[in-house]
Amino acid sequence: MVESTSQRRTLIVVSDDKQVQMQARLLGACTLGIEDFMGEKKKSHRQRTRDESKPELTYAQVCSITKELKKLWLQE
Repeated sequence: MVESTSQRRTLIVVSDDKQVQMQARLLGACTLGIEDFMGEKKKSHRQRTRDESKPELTYAQVCSITKELKKLWLQE
């Protein structure tokens, strides 16, 4: 189907088959997995654990890091 259209960049191929996704991308179409298409972005246990273990920075820490990076990159 992708090969038969001239507007390949407007197509979205929905499949979990890696070969189908790869061929569609090579032909210029966009791809989505089935869960993404259905809107059920379920996270695996590993992803949830990784996300939950991220430390949150305080506003003061963010400002301090930004200030340090400005000094390094902008030679201030």
